[in-house]
Amino acid sequence: MDNKWTPQQYWYMHWLATPRGDRPEGVPTLEEVCRRLGVLRADLMVWHELPGFREAVFGIVRGNLGWRISDILGALADKAVSGDVPAIKLALQICGLYQEGLVVTHQVRTYGADEILEAADFIDEWRRARFARPATDGGRPKLIGAGEGEGTSEV
Repeated sequence: MDNKWTPQQYWYMHWLATPRGDRPEGVPTLEEVCRRLGVLRADLMVWHELPGFREAVFGIVRGNLGWRISDILGALADKAVSGDVPAIKLALQICGLYQEGLVVTHQVRTYGADEILEAADFIDEWRRARFARPATDGGRPKLIGAGEGEGTSEV
């Protein structure tokens, strides 16, 4: 227990952090809390305004959830398996298999050196056949648009 809080405040924090259906029998309302702790309802409201009070209650809530996480995830899995789309999304998100928004994945095929060289030869042959014009000077055919020394055919 944090020394900052009195035993009554600490007990009240736990009462607030406990779901209504799980609260101690005989203490379901604030009036009964006041009777049990020997304080006024106004005292409880003052406690709510104390620095760190709300954070302390949330810390207890998180701790309580931690003990029930397997039940929570089990209930989520049951809803997801039954076809509940929001539950499916949440379950997949927890597992890192879903992200809100558009996610595009693409598999890229890799090619070996032989395949690349074969493709380059094919492209060279195609360019020669498509763009070569007969040489008028009796020399080798030139590729259309080829600069000096570039694109000469070895035909």
